Amino acid sequence: MLGVAAAFLLALSAIGWLQLTDARSKLAELEEEYRRLEEECEKLRSTAAQRVTLKWASGTWPAREVDATGDGVPDFVIDICPWNLKSGKGKYEMTYDPVTRTVATVVDFQDLEPHDWNTWVIGYPEVYIGRKPWGSRYVNGFGVNFPMRVGELEPFLVSFYFSFEELDLAGYNFAADAWLLKERDSVRGPGAGELELMVWLVGVNAPGETVGAERVPIVINGSFAKALFEVKLVPQEDRADILIFLLREPEYRRGYVAYDPTMFVRLAVKYARFDVNGHYLIGWELGTEWVAHRRASASGPAWGKAAWVLKDFQIIPRATLVENPRSP
Repeated sequence: MLGVAAAFLLALSAIGWLQLTDARSKLAELEEEYRRLEEECEKLRSTAAQRVTLKWASGTWPAREVDATGDGVPDFVIDICPWNLKSGKGKYEMTYDPVTRTVATVVDFQDLEPHDWNTWVIGYPEVYIGRKPWGSRYVNGFGVNFPMRVGELEPFLVSFYFSFEELDLAGYNFAADAWLLKERDSVRGPGAGELELMVWLVGVNAPGETVGAERVPIVINGSFAKALFEVKLVPQEDRADILIFLLREPEYRRGYVAYDPTMFVRLAVKYARFDVNGHYLIGWELGTEWVAHRRASASGPAWGKAAWVLKDFQIIPRATLVENPRSP
């Protein structure tokens, strides 16, 4: 009987060991299934954030809200912004790829005509958050609380990668653009007593008179710098003034960048010809102003060709850059 009991106990132990082994195997299977489901969810999120293609045609102004995270809330707008392009033979396109998180822009005109031959810039293909002065809808999917009163700014970080892939233009920049308006909810073109603020990281022939220089914290390709910006002012009596922060050092041509836009807005208070503390920051834009080549005649045919990419565009609300961050 003892032998039978011992055998029975050994059998139970073996069954228990097998059950434990089976449980561990099941757990491993569940972990593998969980990882697979996570990958599928990420694919679904990428699928939900649909690829967007904008193509310019004469008389059109293509723009589209983009839900980059697939949560049903638009995060930013891509806008061809052909504001001085009347007609042309060629291609002007923007595409957004949600898998690579890349906005690609192509300009390729053999012959174009602007609305105003006395204005050199043809367009400003861009991405932006918030809204533009003549638009009433805010796109705040990243969580920045536009509009913000200049005297009560909340910091936020903007980060991205930028690169020109091809460049045959008479003039160009890669710059941020923003508007400081007197009225919180006005829907109209900016006017006298209001301010257009620009941050040029790349560009040639920046307009305006030099009125100062400032160092601003910035991260370029992983390196922190107190970057030197030349400050230029374009005063205008019947339109909004233009204030430009033009990067002088370190040199930037391509790569990753991160900075806090509100630092430039605070500096604008110092250089504006009028008090802007009560004005409202309504958004932040990133794009490239482009200038076509022209024949000898001021109103003759014009042409240009360029391609560039903006990718990994990200906004982090209520965050800023500090020179010597503390350890937790």
